[in-house]
Amino acid sequence: MTIMDKVKTDSLPNLLDSIPADVASAIIEKRITTLTQGIVEAMKIMGIPSSVSEKVIVSIDYTQINANPMVTKIGKDILLDIPAIFLFTNDDMSPNSPLAPLIQRVLLKSEGLNEKEKQTLAVFAECNQQPELAERAKKFVIYHELAHIYHNDFQPPENLEESRAREKRADLTAAHYSDALDGGIHLFKIMSKFVDTQAKTHPTYPDRVAYLTNFETIKDLIEEIREMKMGDPG
Repeated sequence: MTIMDKVKTDSLPNLLDSIPADVASAIIEKRITTLTQGIVEAMKIMGIPSSVSEKVIVSIDYTQINANPMVTKIGKDILLDIPAIFLFTNDDMSPNSPLAPLIQRVLLKSEGLNEKEKQTLAVFAECNQQPELAERAKKFVIYHELAHIYHNDFQPPENLEESRAREKRADLTAAHYSDALDGGIHLFKIMSKFVDTQAKTHPTYPDRVAYLTNFETIKDLIEEIREMKMGDPG
């Protein structure tokens, strides 16, 4: 697995000029290292073969306020795009945090944001009221994206029903492997409160909360999940 060269301070135009660049860079790069180590460990836990994991490129997206990681296949490479918001924690909200000026200036501003970005910040703020669950929510979402690699979900779905089935399968796979089921439920409950509309390609947030809440009673689906693993994407 490699990391795209988007993590350097000079790739953050207008975001870090309110705090010392060396401080911000050191903190953020340390968190990126922790994040990527967690991704490597997750792929091992899930049994994703090295022939696949070595094709994964992690990219940190600083270009927009977004809460949704995404996996895409580009040639033989697999791009795992992680929103920069995943690098921030509840402690960064403290006035004493070196990153507090960045949070105040970038993440908490309201002017100039579109509705989706405002919803993202509302979810971020609500989710981080319970810091441990917030971190587990991030973990769940990353496992969800890795589940798409696990199942080789790179061909376009034939219809919306298939798309929603893939997303549910990714949720269940994440629930099985991540040990962060409560984080996923926490996140989707909050999303249900703040997100007015959502993509028809995914199950609704209430539906996701329902089947994840009942996950312990549907573990018979785990064997089905394993059978649906398609192997090396080539």
